[in-house]
Amino acid sequence: MFESLFCHMKQHQAFYEVLHTTGRDNVLRTSLREKNGLTQELANEEAYRKAFFADGISGWIEE
Repeated sequence: MFESLFCHMKQHQAFYEVLHTTGRDNVLRTSLREKNGLTQELANEEAYRKAFFADGISGWIEE
């Protein structure tokens, strides 16, 4: 999953940079969290791990 996601983001880097610079990257973060299965019902450890993954991916755009 990581490799294909990063390849996609690299190919469409301009789009993701626009999302970030216009403050709309929360759409990506929310989508990643949903796709990763992050819910209110998860135990803290698993919820943290899933949030860390989603936020890390969206944070990578800033770099």
